[in-house]
Amino acid sequence: MDSVLRAWTQGGPAATWAPQGQSACGANATNAGEFMSVCSRLGWSIPCSSNGWMRLVAIGLLCCGASACVAGALPPTRSDIGTTLQQPNGETRTGIRMSTGAHYASGTLNEEQDYDIGIGYVYERVDESAGDITSKSAMDAAGPRTSQGAYVSVARLMANNLRENHRTWLGVKAEYLHASEADGGDSISVLARGTWEIFGAGEGGGGYSEDCGGGAGYAYGTTALGLFLEGGARRSLDNEASFAATAGVSVRLPFLFGFAYNLCGE
Repeated sequence: MDSVLRAWTQGGPAATWAPQGQSACGANATNAGEFMSVCSRLGWSIPCSSNGWMRLVAIGLLCCGASACVAGALPPTRSDIGTTLQQPNGETRTGIRMSTGAHYASGTLNEEQDYDIGIGYVYERVDESAGDITSKSAMDAAGPRTSQGAYVSVARLMANNLRENHRTWLGVKAEYLHASEADGGDSISVLARGTWEIFGAGEGGGGYSEDCGGGAGYAYGTTALGLFLEGGARRSLDNEASFAATAGVSVRLPFLFGFAYNLCGE
């Protein structure tokens, strides 16, 4: 297959429909009829439809099946980073929390989408309380406490300004965090969450092709940048209760797909 595609790139059987300087794959990324011709000549049974994303995925598979290539895809996501404050047993601890997960509202073009559901990964690093530490050496020995786990969240759209493209969400979030016994053990949290974000929805792609290499990318969904505040109750599996709150920055990314290939094998 590599020799067939290379012949097309260099003016072989496909010279009449592959523009000069473009590979067969790159040339047909913008023409469904011509790409169907590529599929039929190679005997591929992939769905060569006129849908942009299906065509792009098929082109990536075709090129990667016959050349050195790199390809990847990301689901629609929401990612957070913020500063957290916790109060177990009356002590105050601060730290950093990060999370990322797949979210439904990030994968739609509907700017009036009124609910969101998400599931993902969360990590936190919290400094040890200094209340009972009397020396710097003891403080250094205590070190930070780390934990990680999973979350599930649901949210409802409370306000939506389509003219200025900003909106407000209110929702709830449940977490299960795993930590060593030294770091406090496992815990479960139930949090209320508010988010304000600037957003935009869209679909688009692009590509390049030169000599015998090329690539393309495609995005579908909603991109957003926002601020969030969440807080609620946490209980460890040994029944220690505490309060936790986090404030920070939230980023939404749409579904992303891309690939790059080299038919020359160099």
